[in-house]
Amino acid sequence: MAELARIIKIADAIVAELKAGSWGMELDSWREYVTSLTRNEKHDCRQKNLSILRVPVIPAKRSSASATRALSQYDHVIEVSFYKLVAKRDERFDKDQLDALVATVERIEAFFSDQHRLPGFPSARAMEGETDPIFDNELLKARNVFASNMLIGIQDHG
Repeated sequence: MAELARIIKIADAIVAELKAGSWGMELDSWREYVTSLTRNEKHDCRQKNLSILRVPVIPAKRSSASATRALSQYDHVIEVSFYKLVAKRDERFDKDQLDALVATVERIEAFFSDQHRLPGFPSARAMEGETDPIFDNELLKARNVFASNMLIGIQDHG
């Protein structure tokens, strides 16, 4: 088997961190190549097991530049998506559940910011996180599914 690409190793390291972390709720994470549910799978999201927070991790973008004659700098963007079915009470969404989901996404974004080192890929540092949208209002209204999308900026040298 061929050597895995840097961005794949980094995505796998992020999955390992998500699985090992304590985020305040159960989650399932894996590396994926497909774009997020909010774009491609709205029609069948009820068929997915969304009783727990589902967190696919997708290697999204990579750029490189020479740092010195002998060293290159690599900038990677990893997309992390979040999906969970949300309960309704008296025809209204459970605000406590939504608040907990938003807080979990925020905790994960904070964790992967501020130059966090990835134990599974030690030369890489998480430089920034951006969550947009915090939740997809359209998917929540149409399918009772909380959906959020985060981009994590990772930098490494080699």
